[in-house]
Amino acid sequence: MKILTYTLVFLFGIGAGAATAAAKLTAADVSARVEREGAQTVLQTIYADNDQWAHLLASIATGRREWLLIAVALHPASDAGSSEQLTLAVGEALEHRPENVLTVAISTYPLDVVCDVPETDDPRFDSLSRALATLNRRQAMLRTVTAPAVRMPRDKCIEQLDAAKAEIAKYYGDQTKYEASQKGNLATPK
Repeated sequence: MKILTYTLVFLFGIGAGAATAAAKLTAADVSARVEREGAQTVLQTIYADNDQWAHLLASIATGRREWLLIAVALHPASDAGSSEQLTLAVGEALEHRPENVLTVAISTYPLDVVCDVPETDDPRFDSLSRALATLNRRQAMLRTVTAPAVRMPRDKCIEQLDAAKAEIAKYYGDQTKYEASQKGNLATPK
């Protein structure tokens, strides 16, 4: 019985350790690791740990400058899968701190990709109404940016998001509802 108890404690202790490892992932730590170990090694290590990867993406999506700098540092080492997920997190940051995205990340992450449709496989964006609400929030936050240095990319991003709305409506097969909502004939497409 003691062996079973110790085994359960050990196994649950490892699970708890993994969860706290993701919680302890800080921008300062990741940045220092990139300096010490290189972007490739750090990206591979974090990407291999689902909890840490999810934490990293969520942190980048906050739009905090230090996390966007990490996204920029990791980008050259990313492959197709990790690159796409990093880009989506940078796009999501438009909803929180768009000026940081425009000043820190757009030099590395193409504006036409960051200012595009959200990931339709994500349950938060898996319907026309949810995706459009997200794109509208991003545009609203972008409109709060008034710094002259980023006015041109801000305006281009807003235009790009308008195009993304039409694209997502076609994806969901609701182009008619989308067009009606744009004319004010329908409050929110369903």
